[in-house]
Amino acid sequence: MSPPANYVPKTGMTPEVQRIYDEIASKKQQQRENFKKWLEKEMPAEFTAKIKQQCAELGFKIDWETGRLAYDYSTFKPVPISYELCYVRHGKTIGNTEPRVYQGQVDYWDNQLNETGLAQAET
Repeated sequence: MSPPANYVPKTGMTPEVQRIYDEIASKKQQQRENFKKWLEKEMPAEFTAKIKQQCAELGFKIDWETGRLAYDYSTFKPVPISYELCYVRHGKTIGNTEPRVYQGQVDYWDNQLNETGLAQAET
């Protein structure tokens, strides 16, 4: 399968997809400001307290500015497991290179392994 005529090799995106990503990126700051206003003015205090409590119980920290969760490494302890775990990841493709456009099980030209992905597969 060959790439479409308007394929942009540098980003792996067509101009239309690049335009959409640029539009999303241009609204990122406003989205953060809206999220912060929602947290401060519209989210009930008891709900905020409950989320903080649940996060603490699970060993997570929450960044209220971004809405992201992360492990609280000062208290995090790995769970002991009694089996072997094998993690397998596919090699890098144009489709899974940031910014992400393609995800899932799609057999298109842009989800074929790129040079990096081929080198990863060989190792």
